[in-house]
Amino acid sequence: MAINVIRIFERVKSFRNTNMFLLLVVILIGFPSGVNAAELPSAQPNQGASANDESKQGDHQAAKPKPANAQQGPTQTANPSNYQIENYNYNPKYGWDWSGIIQALATIGLVLFAGWQMVFVKRATKATEEAANAARNNAIVAKISAEATQKNAEAAELALKSDRPYLLVETAKLEGAFKDEKSHEIRERSEFRPRATFNFRNYGKGPALIETVVIGLRPMKEIPAPGDFTDCKEMSHTINAIMAEKRWIIKTRLGDFLTFSKVDYEAIRNGTIGIIAYGCIQYRDVFKNPYETAFCWCLGLPRDISLAAGRVYRMRGSFEPTPKTHNYST
Repeated sequence: MAINVIRIFERVKSFRNTNMFLLLVVILIGFPSGVNAAELPSAQPNQGASANDESKQGDHQAAKPKPANAQQGPTQTANPSNYQIENYNYNPKYGWDWSGIIQALATIGLVLFAGWQMVFVKRATKATEEAANAARNNAIVAKISAEATQKNAEAAELALKSDRPYLLVETAKLEGAFKDEKSHEIRERSEFRPRATFNFRNYGKGPALIETVVIGLRPMKEIPAPGDFTDCKEMSHTINAIMAEKRWIIKTRLGDFLTFSKVDYEAIRNGTIGIIAYGCIQYRDVFKNPYETAFCWCLGLPRDISLAAGRVYRMRGSFEPTPKTHNYST
């Protein structure tokens, strides 16, 4: 058996390709596991004569009478090796032990296949570990990239805020309502032409591109809700952009006084109600980001101030902004 295995290894050396060798193993495993005695070569030339002589001697001995008191000799035990050789009529001179060869080849094939499986599993495990490490590294890189993107967005937002335009009301005044600038007396009805003027200034670093302007002036019976410009009307404007640190003036319409009824006029003259001017400007920056500036100023009621010797001096109300809820810039 060992000699046959050595022979097999010597012949296998010529097979450089493992796949060819495995194919050979599969083909050899397909052969029958034993050899039929009828297919083996016939017996040796002198074997027939020996058999005839032995048969004759057997007949001659059988003809001789055996003594009655002859002791039976010990029974000859068959040799297993001789039995195997007799049954298979094996003679190394005529070929190999194909049964042993096939078993050896099958064992070698199984060992090689098991080794190939171990190598394959090892490579697959290594590839899986590398893929897991690559996925972990990609996740880390993605997280770092997301954080960097967020920081860049925050920096861009801060830069945008620092460079954005800021339109705010710098000063405002009310004209055409009093007899003169210092008097608290309201003009006669025929001369009563109230009109508000607002001076805006761009306090930002970027230009303010004007979109729409709405403004209104009416008796201040009550202050409208913040952001409510229903009673205002859109005003045409001749300027499209206000550069940084530049000023811009807008005024209420000349015909706004027509909305004041006689009752409203008498109430304003008596100091029971005031006058309100408010509106909104919508604009954008060069990146088309929208902004809005709202404004709301009102003429307060006159005040009486007691002087010496029982004298009373009446001061007209000032034209000043209402609470911050109505004056804002987004």
